[in-house]
Amino acid sequence: MGPERFFAPPLALEDLPDLDGVIISHDHYDHLDYPTVRRMRDLDVPWIVPLGVGAHLERWGLPRERIVELDWWESTRVKDLTITCTPARHFSGRAVLFTDQNATLWAGWALNGPTHRVFYSGDTAMQDEFIEIGEKLGPFDLTLIESGAYNALWADVHLGPEQAVRAHQLVRGRVMLPVHWGLFNLALHGWTEPIERILAAAKLAGVKVVMPPPGGTVEPETAGEVTPWWPTRPWETGAAAPVQSSAVDHLMADETLSKLKPINTHESTDS
Repeated sequence: MGPERFFAPPLALEDLPDLDGVIISHDHYDHLDYPTVRRMRDLDVPWIVPLGVGAHLERWGLPRERIVELDWWESTRVKDLTITCTPARHFSGRAVLFTDQNATLWAGWALNGPTHRVFYSGDTAMQDEFIEIGEKLGPFDLTLIESGAYNALWADVHLGPEQAVRAHQLVRGRVMLPVHWGLFNLALHGWTEPIERILAAAKLAGVKVVMPPPGGTVEPETAGEVTPWWPTRPWETGAAAPVQSSAVDHLMADETLSKLKPINTHESTDS
């Protein structure tokens, strides 16, 4: 049972390189997979999760001492990296009948190191907190923004492509890597529509996008134009099928961007 995958994993789990830690955004099935956790539970690394998600991990056999639970704006350190739990506009729950809905927290994550900063949005709709995240923890050299699995009927739990580009701008990101669009078939839109709309919106906004193929790598600062690795499929434009979260008109206004602190390319990224 569950959603269809668009392609098989490009790397076997046992072939993963050595890990320093595991970060989970929330407890939905496409972000917290029981068989995967069971296969990784013997790794001697910290598991960094939002409040409440640790109960799942303990029940599945992870030692409590390796679980780090954080509330929004709380931080922990892994080696020289400061990892901060950031607000998101979403929901949680794993029960078929929704009896545990919102019993655990959902979040994004900021990873601040000695020389670089990265922001992962987690699953989220548009929110004012993006500005605060950028002010407190940015600017970010790279953002990983949730960009797929959207629909006008659930616009208050997912961003959609155009809002994803704006979220990247609000957190003061330099380079954007769209995520959460190419693996699981979770929505009614076509497989490739999110990335096509991202590229169109990013071009209008002057945002640099990187999009390596599955299993590939990319150097954000030196990457060139995106070369499509996905097939050509019909897709609807943002104008034809708009998705906008409620109560965020002010965030989509250009005036809001003009008020943000500009990104200084020479600004120190020391955490």
